[in-house]
Amino acid sequence: MSDTTTHEHHPTPRLYVEIALTLGVLTAMEVSTFVIDFAWGALPLLIVLMSIKFALVGGFFMHLKFDIRFYTRIVATGLFLAIGLYAIVLTTWLGVPGFFGN
Repeated sequence: MSDTTTHEHHPTPRLYVEIALTLGVLTAMEVSTFVIDFAWGALPLLIVLMSIKFALVGGFFMHLKFDIRFYTRIVATGLFLAIGLYAIVLTTWLGVPGFFGN
């Protein structure tokens, strides 16, 4: 086998730098939710940003994009379970005085 057939789907270093910069921008957006008052919009925004970052890191840095789909489904199941757990915990905290301005 030649080197071109074994590594033809591997991303270039430039793509990794672009992904790292994108992750940096997304992290800055997450941090901005603590500085700018988004009120109730902060939680959905944070969950969306978390999911995008999860997909980028899992897809490229963990190489799930290049593996069989079964591994991607296992990791995606973990993401959906985590979001469900966050939703359950947040609904129990919504009645606590002082949480979200209550």
